[in-house]
Amino acid sequence: MFTRYIYIIALALILCSCTSVVKKSDKPAVITTNSMIADIVRNVAGEFVTVESIMPPGIDPHQYKASEGDVVKLAGADLIFHNGLSLEGKLGKVLERTQKQVLSYPITQYMPRDQFIVDMNTPDPHVWFDPQMWVYAINCVADALVQIDPANTLYYRKNEETYIRELLQLNENSKARLDTVPMNKRILITSHNAFRYFGRAYGWEVLGVQGMNTNSETSVYSIQALADTVMRRGVECVFTETSVPYRSIEALTASVIALGGNLKHCGVLYSDSLGVAGSDIDSYEKIFEYNLDTIINGVLNEQ
Repeated sequence: MFTRYIYIIALALILCSCTSVVKKSDKPAVITTNSMIADIVRNVAGEFVTVESIMPPGIDPHQYKASEGDVVKLAGADLIFHNGLSLEGKLGKVLERTQKQVLSYPITQYMPRDQFIVDMNTPDPHVWFDPQMWVYAINCVADALVQIDPANTLYYRKNEETYIRELLQLNENSKARLDTVPMNKRILITSHNAFRYFGRAYGWEVLGVQGMNTNSETSVYSIQALADTVMRRGVECVFTETSVPYRSIEALTASVIALGGNLKHCGVLYSDSLGVAGSDIDSYEKIFEYNLDTIINGVLNEQ
């Protein structure tokens, strides 16, 4: 498989360097690894670039494997944005080699190192669940766009400022809403540990059946330990995720029932991906507010 990827990358770079390859547009072509990052580019760049996410909505980035078409797209881009904290684990080798030929930016590069949540020496890549951290990604995208398209600098800078203001307002509104939840209800249990930045930002305890990477194994011991916590803390609500199979949550629920408790499924959260384009949840702000509604309604038993 590794040899196959090397071959594909080499072929893609050769194809994209040939004069016979025609771009679909005269605009700079921006490729992102996931829909979260693509949404930043759309907000900052508007109509001045074309942007495409390699991973479609609903895909688990930890498990994603690049296709030959993906590699050709990456090699033919003018600019690539990726997470930079090993979110795209199985795409990592492809990105590593492509970025030697194409200008590439990890959108986490401006974020303060001491603000990363670290587990076993590995930073948690789910930084978008703290809007104040995600602002640094906006700065990164704007700087890169200015570099490849300086003629539209003022436009990009204006959109950068506007989008940052919107996210900081989103953060303030979210704090105000979450502060209405009683302290003993501020426990969020999800399929995998993707919401720890959310927990830190808003004062919630966050627990995941799996670790921050869905490649990690879920042991019977870890499920039982979490079930014991649920019983001890009187947790009544658990959430699944759109991009992660429900098996781990089902196993946790069964363990809680075996202990004489009850664990209600209170909704599905968007963790690693936006919704389908054109839907009510196809932007960062929309999924953040959707998740907020789902969490608050769930833990307050208002569904």
